[in-house]
Amino acid sequence: MDDLLASPPRTVYDHVRTRAIVVHEGAMLLLPPSGGEGAWLPPGGGLEPGECLPEAAAREVLEETGIRVHVTGPAFLQEWVTVPAREAGREYDLHVFVYAEPVGDVAPRPERPGIPSPEWVPLARVPALPLYPAELKHMAMLLARGDRPPVAFVRGRFEAPETPGRPLPGA
Repeated sequence: MDDLLASPPRTVYDHVRTRAIVVHEGAMLLLPPSGGEGAWLPPGGGLEPGECLPEAAAREVLEETGIRVHVTGPAFLQEWVTVPAREAGREYDLHVFVYAEPVGDVAPRPERPGIPSPEWVPLARVPALPLYPAELKHMAMLLARGDRPPVAFVRGRFEAPETPGRPLPGA
């Protein structure tokens, strides 16, 4: 009980993150691997107090790439439930992926000096990249054909803290 009282309560802002799938002229805006991360990522991050999901996604894209975007709709959700919660230190996360279109200048710039610059990667090249999340590989193939993937594809994951990234039996 003392452990529960010692930690500040967690809010939605601690558990929900957005990432934007920005496509322009046959290319997807991605952040190259940096700081030990081995995967390319779409721009995104956490919500700030009072922010809705589209606002958070647009803000994060602007901060990380220098590109203004308009969020056009949901793409998919990715959720984690970590068991047992107390031992893992975080019990639930939800990543909301949205589609967005650039507004104005499309020249990317890095968020800060010393990190690689975001890149417009041709859709045909995206599936060959080490990419997070892997679902973007299939999405890029569909987008390259001119198809829009189904909206709000949901992917869930239950993890045990001793084996992060591996689903629990029966999950």
